[in-house]
Amino acid sequence: MQNVRSIYPEPRAYLIDPHTGGLHGATGKYQKRLADLRGVYADTDAFEAACQQHTNAVVYEVCDQRPVAHTGDLIFGVTLMQPGRIGAEFYVTRGHIHAIANRPETYYGERGYGLLLLESPEGDFRILEIRPHVLCYVP
Repeated sequence: MQNVRSIYPEPRAYLIDPHTGGLHGATGKYQKRLADLRGVYADTDAFEAACQQHTNAVVYEVCDQRPVAHTGDLIFGVTLMQPGRIGAEFYVTRGHIHAIANRPETYYGERGYGLLLLESPEGDFRILEIRPHVLCYVP
């Protein structure tokens, strides 16, 4: 008979620091600086001007936990956005499309306000408001 602990990962709890947004016990952390977001903003002149002044400005940082890569494992993390604008656009995270389509995500707002812009590979889009204590589900 196989040991149950060898089949299932051990349950764990993680603390999110409400003041810093840090995820204690995270296995990964990365930052996106303004210069990393070239090509994301519509106003390229405003972007280049902002880069001249604030090239190393951190726009957002992510702390995440990546469990063992078994089917069904959940990757989760915390994104801390900084306030700011490029021209008329607010700071944004770099978007992504999942290589495997049936990998949903949730986004929960702890502080501040923002918009979650979602676009399908076919070009359909939706906008969801993020604000304190709102959880958005992205199928």
